Amino acid sequence: MARNWFRRSHRIAVIGGFQAGKTVFTTAFLNHIKHHDPNLLKLGKANKTGSLLQIHFDEELKTKSNVSEISRFPYEEYRAQASEKWPRKTMATSRFLCSFFVSNWHWAAGELFVIDIPGERYADIPMAKKDFSQWSEWLLDEVFPSKDNRNQTAGYATMFSQGDMPTAAGILSNYKDTLTRLYKSFRPIVTPSTFLLAEDGTFHGQQIFLHGNYDEALTGLNKELQFAPLPHSVMKSNPDLYAQFKKAYERYKKILVIPLFDELQGVNELIVLVDITTILAANTAMKNGSRNLLQEIVKALSPGFTPWGNIGSGLVSYMSGGHWGFNGIHKVAVVASKADKVLSADQNILLDLLKSMVADFFDRQKCKISNLEVEYFTAAATRSAKNIANNENQKRGYLEGTKEEAVYETSRLPGKWPGTWSEGDYAFPNVEPRFPDDEQQAPEHIGMEQIFNYLFDFT
Repeated sequence: MARNWFRRSHRIAVIGGFQAGKTVFTTAFLNHIKHHDPNLLKLGKANKTGSLLQIHFDEELKTKSNVSEISRFPYEEYRAQASEKWPRKTMATSRFLCSFFVSNWHWAAGELFVIDIPGERYADIPMAKKDFSQWSEWLLDEVFPSKDNRNQTAGYATMFSQGDMPTAAGILSNYKDTLTRLYKSFRPIVTPSTFLLAEDGTFHGQQIFLHGNYDEALTGLNKELQFAPLPHSVMKSNPDLYAQFKKAYERYKKILVIPLFDELQGVNELIVLVDITTILAANTAMKNGSRNLLQEIVKALSPGFTPWGNIGSGLVSYMSGGHWGFNGIHKVAVVASKADKVLSADQNILLDLLKSMVADFFDRQKCKISNLEVEYFTAAATRSAKNIANNENQKRGYLEGTKEEAVYETSRLPGKWPGTWSEGDYAFPNVEPRFPDDEQQAPEHIGMEQIFNYLFDFT
């Protein structure tokens, strides 16, 4: 029987917030698929002869998508850049599809689909399950009044209780001021995301963060279709304005949010990258905001199968030789990324901090929906920051923007999340990734084999 009569399909989305390392992670992940070295990435358990599993890349395939404009993941470009600096920031959703074989899969071929979405877009995902009124209530009644966000959002919240109804232009200007304050203070819920990353891929975030200049940034698809959250009272006091913003919101949701949401719902495995070091280097509010946003994303995606959905998917998959099955995320890998930035003595603490931050709502989802698997990992797609023997607080690597390797100080991780902390309390310097110049060789890593073994069921 030919291998391609049966197919194991792995449709994976890699998601993560600000500076979580999605591009480097995805590039390294594909590097291991295309040029697997079992001595570098030890998969499965050794057989009687001591041999480990080996992945054999077959060919890249054409991809199909709900979003025709989604481009191919530029693997070669990112791989070349990663040998000397951070690859360019992800500006657009992209995907990669290939077939592969595994040494002990005697009757099956593997098919891998990986989708990469810019981190800015994740703040829009809650829109997929909310109408304009619900989205406005979420921001105005939950996000903005929180202790972390009051100072940044107070001016917007009080604008509607000062007598005269503000104009659409006044509301949009005030909302952009608010989003700028949120972004510059490391708050991750900045939505609509076109304020930072335009629909055409133009990134305004750097200009906004460094200079507060949002002249070119839009809160919508174009200048005529901009919107901002409105309290329910505006529906009565100014129904035309409410209808205008509602129309722009619905258009934005239809054109930008729903197609990407459908892409995410089409995957069956999810890799969630959480950069604990960046959160600690920022402030308490970034941790709270990142957690709240991820919780909203989990609610919207609702990963897992119901019992009947799982049985039905398994039956269809069996009858079709593995070629078809129902969509549904059944496996989630939650990863504390950039683990190389942390001192070796703190690796276990890194995992504890990750679980403490997010495990409760993933556990709740597992209780609500059957057959959802969730596992937690620490990993570094590339071991760019190296440990120094017998040194408890220093590492070595190529600090960002430098060409010579240096020894530098790094913070110890706290044993548990502090009650509060501010920017500067912790420092985990960024180091440049160092992929081998030989493109057939994947980079040294931390913990990538555990993620592969989990997602692909290598035993």
